[in-house]
Amino acid sequence: AGLTADALTLFKLQVHPFSIITANTIQNSANVLQVNEISADTVYYQAATILDEFADNIKAIKIGVIYTIENVEVIVKILQKYNNIPVIFDPVLISGNGNNLVKNQTEFINYLTQNLLPLCFLITPNYNELFALANLPSNQNNQNNQNNQNNKNNIEKSINKLFSYNVKNILLTGTDFFISNNNNKNQTHIKHQLFIDNFKNNFDFLVEKINASFHGSGCTLSSAIAAEVAKQVPLKNAVSNALNFTELCLKNAFRNNKISDYNQQNFQFIPNRNI
Repeated sequence: AGLTADALTLFKLQVHPFSIITANTIQNSANVLQVNEISADTVYYQAATILDEFADNIKAIKIGVIYTIENVEVIVKILQKYNNIPVIFDPVLISGNGNNLVKNQTEFINYLTQNLLPLCFLITPNYNELFALANLPSNQNNQNNQNNQNNKNNIEKSINKLFSYNVKNILLTGTDFFISNNNNKNQTHIKHQLFIDNFKNNFDFLVEKINASFHGSGCTLSSAIAAEVAKQVPLKNAVSNALNFTELCLKNAFRNNKISDYNQQNFQFIPNRNI
């Protein structure tokens, strides 16, 4: 996941990435075992070095794990200087196995929402990330009707709250919420929802659910969108193309064949971006 997923995706979609490391993770396909801080000075130096030479060639900026408030501050400083480049932000707050990917989460989110989100062209939260950014509870693990209605209300409240921070566009990725196919009760779909320019245009994208757990699917999707935006594809089409690409990567995913022999960990499938 992370930088590796980003780079493989962007190369496949014929976009050349410049990678700036904002946090160093130790992970396998089952767990993020450790997150190591990268200093804000180092993040700035990396970015400034690339931008000084290639600013005119950079057509999109994709952001993933940031980890510290200090790194948010320096990213905001950079984006304010290069405010003509569209920013796609995948707000990765917690790893798939539940490890925290931000330091001092409450303070981090407060600063992020007030300062970074207004500079973003598109953010791509899942449901948990959406609720965390809006500081609202999620009841997604409880399937009773009352909690489903609470979730629906909280989604609307959360989207409205994020738009109040002057976010331009929001793609709510529906990885954890499934919809039954009326024509085939054994088939379910994932619904992704694109909210454009404060509800001026909304679009739903239904993707067939694949019964497996994947490591790096979110990075693949957000990077694929960044690639399409860099190629100046309109946002709705960029999201549609990126979802199609990601679905193809997931359908061709692979994983460690010796999973039963290695610490009995629950290894996830790795999206195959070389398709």
